[in-house]
Amino acid sequence: MIYKYPVTNYLMNILVPIFVMVGLIIWAITGTVNEGLTPLYKLIFTVVPILLFFGVLGLSNPSKVEVTDEKIIFSAIGMSHVFNWNEVRSLKLKNYHYIGKMYVRVGNPTFLRGRYWISSNMNGYVELINILYEKSLKLRVQKGG
Repeated sequence: MIYKYPVTNYLMNILVPIFVMVGLIIWAITGTVNEGLTPLYKLIFTVVPILLFFGVLGLSNPSKVEVTDEKIIFSAIGMSHVFNWNEVRSLKLKNYHYIGKMYVRVGNPTFLRGRYWISSNMNGYVELINILYEKSLKLRVQKGG
């Protein structure tokens, strides 16, 4: 089953923040050329590339989640993280209902893989979360805890 955001949510939650961050970097570059390096521009040059790096490469907010009997795939911006269920040893879910998001941790997360935020705006969100809860419970039973 494939779960993804409606187009407007995809644009507002995935693409707009990327464009805003790129715009901030461009603004800081032109400001530095015209005015010199100020503390604000230093902050932008430090923080925004880190946020951009983790947001794009880490796929922390996937635009699409595909779940099959064999694997789960988190995708965004032309990149995907694939986890085969037979290799996943843990699946942890934390519901942040007050912000409308679910935090999903797959296996032993690495620097850029295994940590994802799923928004309740995603089509089929409740079904997806129920499937993930079911998988999480099965993994815990298999581990004996």
